[in-house]
Amino acid sequence: MKPWMILSAVKRPQTVNYLWPRLKISLFFMSAFLLSLLTYFDAHLQTKSRSALLDATAFITDLCRWPAQTGSFLTASLVSHFDVYEKNKKLRDENRTLRAQHSLTLALAAENNRLRNKLKVIKEIEPEFSSVRVIGAAKSPYQHNVLLGSGKKEGIQVKSAVLVDRQILGRIIEVGNYSCRVLLITDPQSHIPIVLEKSGVQGILSGDNSSLMRIRVVEKTLISSTGNAVHSLKEGEQRPKVAKGEYVFSSGQGGVFPTGFVVGRVVEVTPHEILVQSMIDMMQLEYVQVVKPYEEPVDD
Repeated sequence: MKPWMILSAVKRPQTVNYLWPRLKISLFFMSAFLLSLLTYFDAHLQTKSRSALLDATAFITDLCRWPAQTGSFLTASLVSHFDVYEKNKKLRDENRTLRAQHSLTLALAAENNRLRNKLKVIKEIEPEFSSVRVIGAAKSPYQHNVLLGSGKKEGIQVKSAVLVDRQILGRIIEVGNYSCRVLLITDPQSHIPIVLEKSGVQGILSGDNSSLMRIRVVEKTLISSTGNAVHSLKEGEQRPKVAKGEYVFSSGQGGVFPTGFVVGRVVEVTPHEILVQSMIDMMQLEYVQVVKPYEEPVDD
């Protein structure tokens, strides 16, 4: 017979048999309580340790990062300094180029005046402008009209041309007493007689409901940027090639827009159409120039 069988065969006192199950339950609950207590204190200690470690790590990291931040700040300052220097140098170069172009422009203007005087060309009347504040600018490429803060009280009339820095923006289509509405050149309802800078090709520039405009060539006559006819193309004679980057000027035909003002620049040429883009930022309009209507002199 095995030992434990012998022990189990020994008859225990009745009191022990009565207390032993209750004692086991008590010991179980006490062990569970002590285990929970130890677990709580252990977790609390771990949390405090982790917090202390995190604070120490953050302090050390911040302390180690300070020299790097200082170096980054100094580097950014130096880069900004050299960037300003480069921009200043670029502006000086551009200023030098513009001065040279200005001198050339003055020489060409003087030569043009001499030739006009020899040919007895009638001097064109320079249009007069009035500066008007924009009160409702186009906030979207798909919005093709703007509101101006002047109207009939200031002499604004329907069909008056509107310019920005001597570039055509559009024309007045509606006039109130103190405000008016401008139809932009990018609107499909806008049609402007134009002439190209170098090729001399003329046509009608129309909006395309986008930032681009399209030229429809309608004549065979070549016209200069001043609006004067140069010569007509003969039968079989090919039209001069239109180059990308050519400036597009108003031809003055129709009498709505003044002659020789920039409308845009050619950005794409295809066998069927010529695409033009305005150089005016339609989203940043503040003040525009409205062309005053020309009044015929009164004879005495």
